[in-house]
Amino acid sequence: MKNEAYREIAYWGSIGAVVLGLINIIICFVKGINIYNTELQGDFMQLIMYPPVICFNTILYKISLAVTFLTLVMMFISYLINTDGILKILMIICKAIQLICVLGCLIGFFIFKDVSFIKLSMLFFAVMELIALILYLIDREHRKTIIRVVVFALLTVGSGVIYTVIVFLLMIVICFFLMRLLYSFFREPEHKDVLYDVNGKILGWIKRE
Repeated sequence: MKNEAYREIAYWGSIGAVVLGLINIIICFVKGINIYNTELQGDFMQLIMYPPVICFNTILYKISLAVTFLTLVMMFISYLINTDGILKILMIICKAIQLICVLGCLIGFFIFKDVSFIKLSMLFFAVMELIALILYLIDREHRKTIIRVVVFALLTVGSGVIYTVIVFLLMIVICFFLMRLLYSFFREPEHKDVLYDVNGKILGWIKRE
């Protein structure tokens, strides 16, 4: 590889974005604890659901999105520097079309006031991003890095949703173990008969029906 600096920036930047997203969730949870007895009215479920509700509106979340966008830009620059031939040309075409799509979204929002025009532009943008991702995967030198960057980007963007899923899974696991513990306390003991051999040695136990 001619220059690994931009790829390294993209990799560590994506990790930094995830860390910012995690810190954002923790701050939102602490804020929920502070208002637990006031705005949340002592409702435990509202405390659990408070972080994913407000985390998308915080400045820290927007900063993490900006860092994620920066990592994708760094990956694009690294691809342009270290890749030649048809793959490089296709990548440039994809990014050019994406810029046109962004311009289309702005025109649809400010001039036409047409939601369908904006949706169509976003659809083409997503298709071009998918093609760009395939181009990254084809290139051996960028394959592992782009996979990590995409995973970290999804973790950053969907931090609130991921938090909610993890919390509910944790609650299910806790309820399961509590049920097992209660069952072990209140279940009736099993009645078993001892099985001996001819010399009086215990061979095992037979469950009594």
